[in-house]
Amino acid sequence: MLQKIRRAMRERDAKYKPAGIVEMDDAFFGGPKEGGDKRGRGSSKTAVIVKVSTNGEGIGYAKMTVVDHVDSATIVGLEKEDVKQNQTIND
Repeated sequence: MLQKIRRAMRERDAKYKPAGIVEMDDAFFGGPKEGGDKRGRGSSKTAVIVKVSTNGEGIGYAKMTVVDHVDSATIVGLEKEDVKQNQTIND
């Protein structure tokens, strides 16, 4: 049953694209490595691009995408793929 619920949620969320004012930022997830780990873009943690649709009252919708590299080409590609056209994007 849980798999069916997750599949239904994934299919519904794949159809939605953030609109209005869209905030985008990068984040890195994962536990600390033995001996320490760099912070931010130099780390070996999993990189994620977070997109949040906002309105005057707060957050409307959030979408996270796991990426291999956080660079301008990746971010521009996600803007074209995941965000409706002609929207305001704040980095």
